[in-house]
Amino acid sequence: MMTYKFRHWGLWTLMAVIVFFAMTAARCARPTIERHDVPMSRDEALKQGIQFPFPSTAQKIHVARYSFGFAFELLVRFEAPVSVCEQHVAEVLKWHDKSMPNQEKPSVEQVDHVDYVENSMLKPTPWFNPGTLKRGLHVGEPGCSVPEIWIDQEKGIFYFRETD
Repeated sequence: MMTYKFRHWGLWTLMAVIVFFAMTAARCARPTIERHDVPMSRDEALKQGIQFPFPSTAQKIHVARYSFGFAFELLVRFEAPVSVCEQHVAEVLKWHDKSMPNQEKPSVEQVDHVDYVENSMLKPTPWFNPGTLKRGLHVGEPGCSVPEIWIDQEKGIFYFRETD
């Protein structure tokens, strides 16, 4: 009869426990998705605990957020007077700068159309459609942790997008 001597039983047991918990955690991990597809007022958004600096005149607010590991996407849309939307860009960039300091200030450009904006993790979001814009402003550029803002100057709609 052959017998084996196992050394380091504690190490083997610890490894087995770590592997078990890692496999369990990987199976249980799920993305976090928060959606507010029904328009809400500013007061309702604040009661929901939505962290975004809405102007006092914001209405018809929509928000969608996706996160999983390091992946992140945030879409925000609201309606307000055009002048409020334009002035509010600085406030949103200031708010964003608190979480992502030392980034370059994004450029602002006048636009008469917007190419299709991909929001891969939060489809469908028919309320987030800066592609219908015919006259407006675009702030920022696509990229990781860079805010991108569109303002529809004909309809008074503010769009915000950030991905990671």
